[in-house]
Amino acid sequence: MPDNKITAFDELFIPGDNDVFPIVFDPSGTPVTYKIKLKNFLSRVFAPTVPIQFLKGGGDVAYDTQAYIDAAGNMYVVGTLGYGLNLNNNSIVVYKSTDGGATWTMVGTPQSPAGLTTTPNIFSIAVDSNGLIGILFITTDANYPNCTNVQFMLWDGAAWNAVEPVSTQNTSGYTPTSIGLVVDSTNVWHAAWCQKTTNSTTSARLCYNSRTANDGGTWGSVTELDDANGTASNSHIIVDSNDKPHILFKDGGNSNYLTEQTNATGSWAATASAYAYVPSSLVIDSADTIYIGTSSNKIVALTSVYSFSEVTSTGRLFTSSQAIGIDTSDNLYVASTNASAQVGIYIQKYTGGAWQSTAQAVQYHSFSNANCFVYLLPRALATPVMLMQVFPGYLLKVLATG
Repeated sequence: MPDNKITAFDELFIPGDNDVFPIVFDPSGTPVTYKIKLKNFLSRVFAPTVPIQFLKGGGDVAYDTQAYIDAAGNMYVVGTLGYGLNLNNNSIVVYKSTDGGATWTMVGTPQSPAGLTTTPNIFSIAVDSNGLIGILFITTDANYPNCTNVQFMLWDGAAWNAVEPVSTQNTSGYTPTSIGLVVDSTNVWHAAWCQKTTNSTTSARLCYNSRTANDGGTWGSVTELDDANGTASNSHIIVDSNDKPHILFKDGGNSNYLTEQTNATGSWAATASAYAYVPSSLVIDSADTIYIGTSSNKIVALTSVYSFSEVTSTGRLFTSSQAIGIDTSDNLYVASTNASAQVGIYIQKYTGGAWQSTAQAVQYHSFSNANCFVYLLPRALATPVMLMQVFPGYLLKVLATG
């Protein structure tokens, strides 16, 4: 069989029958290049029981990828440049897809804002009703050189605006964690995170800030929401139909209880649940019930301000809740790992007050929970989409049918 020479390469993000990569075989000093079909190769490495789409362009975004879907179904990913492009991976990049992930377009150009002195990381992304894109991240800048802080950057529809500081600590070691960004129906931006402050020098406090709507808006002063013991971690933020923010977090000063902070009643206040669970993701339904995925096998419902209850675990098939999603009919979807096999991600649906008896398997040959970051994206869609980053350079899309 003659050697078939390879004369050109294409980006192999969406494997097809004709996509190949070369293997050089040289046992006797006479090298021969064989072409291995990518589609056949990946079918051995990835063995899903539901369809998976490799997202073109997702391979250009590195490890800190975060994802978002807007009300029109447009998909966004944000991260630092890393794999696939020969560019400085300190650069921030956002990709957008308007066709369900079949094609991706970079929003503007890669951004390496002046004054940032460390690589941006730990991203959060949201999109307002006018299509303006906000990204939240942490980095050190020249104005506050001793401390990593929360920063914000806005795509105004034509260009990326200058970086805006959201927190302004300047003491070494006061690194923010668990940052989250949401935007309400009036296009006000809300951010929450955990960080040591001058009022709490030993461990992190729960912090909140908001930004006025529109291009050219400004951030206010940081509000520190828990007491000076500084015991907050694992914060997540969401807004209700009245545009009130709700922050769920782990309160280390109160038996590690799952706790809510909200100003829905007119002023900020906190109430702990009865559950020592660590929140992992939030969704909200049409009646403003908040569902909280946790790192255990528990889903907690917040049916009104400070009224917690546990969603039944009867019928749950697996023992972790990596991410939760919700559709336009208020059905829940939970992405979990298979505790017995420690391989693969499964999606189970909760509808009519009960868990479905079967789960969709998204099975991988060698990828476990530790290799996967899962995003079940929101109630804007009749069928939620699960985005998975199984290792740096591959972003996968799965429809949560069920």
